[in-house]
Amino acid sequence: MRLGPGGAAVFVTALLASAPVLADDRIAVTVDSCSLSSGELERLVKLELSTVLDAGAIGGYAVAIRCEAGEVHIALRDPLTKKGLERTVVAPPASQPEPERLIALTIAQLYRASWLELAAEPAAPLEPPAAEQRPVAELAKAREAAVESLPPRPPMPPMEAERSHASLGLSVGGRLRAPDTPLLLPSVDLRASWLPTGELVWLTLATGAEWANVTRTTGSLSTLVLRGDVGVGVEPLVSGPWSGFAELEGGVTVTRIAAEALAGYRSDTALGPGFEGSLGIGAAARIDVVRFELVGRVGLMHGTPAGLVAADDDLSLDGISGGLDLRARWML
Repeated sequence: MRLGPGGAAVFVTALLASAPVLADDRIAVTVDSCSLSSGELERLVKLELSTVLDAGAIGGYAVAIRCEAGEVHIALRDPLTKKGLERTVVAPPASQPEPERLIALTIAQLYRASWLELAAEPAAPLEPPAAEQRPVAELAKAREAAVESLPPRPPMPPMEAERSHASLGLSVGGRLRAPDTPLLLPSVDLRASWLPTGELVWLTLATGAEWANVTRTTGSLSTLVLRGDVGVGVEPLVSGPWSGFAELEGGVTVTRIAAEALAGYRSDTALGPGFEGSLGIGAAARIDVVRFELVGRVGLMHGTPAGLVAADDDLSLDGISGGLDLRARWML
């Protein structure tokens, strides 16, 4: 059979129009009180939905669109999930290019949201439903469209086992000792801390040193204190990177007091052990893997040797002490 030019044009037009008609039979769209082009809005909604429907999909998709007071009310019927879905969105502004397409895309996304349940693991089967079963190909294509529309899943937060459970710290500061004749000794210490349960309680091993030159009328005394401590800390106040804490430490000290051109000094060197306990209260701020701490401390030292000076004050570090430390701690 031969067609003339006019007949061929009619045949091609009818052929091109047949695909939308098939899609239209499965999707019912109603538009109410909208200043937009109802025909264009209906065409675009059907076009967007038909791109994710399988060719053998059964009908029953229904979309009702109503415009009111600058808002667009959308009601959907989804035959796949057997559910209805209603949403209200802000109407596209008059300056928005192709506002009908924007609403159509919104409706397509709402359908995809209703299909997300298809991507989940199926629950244990109950009694077979009486409703008709959807074609397997239609369900598979709906699941694929829903999963592809999901945003990338954010990384999971670190588990408790991955939290920082240990740290190494360096402190610099000073100690005010010798209550009878107050003496300020610069101080430095190294420490290692461990959180045995992953909670805000830690155990600490620390070693440190203090030193000073003490002047007397007949010369000077070179003073050195070495410390070895164990301790426990608690951190009850935490807000983001900021925290407040307390720590209790105790241990052994070794004190050396030596004469430096000191006339009348009864012994060249006084050397011996002692004991000290201290309580620290501090505030901390963490930046990445480094934690900065400011700690105020009060302590009590006992049993250390004294430097005896003829015709002047003796030097003893025993008694109550106070101090202030600035500490940097590297979290491991």
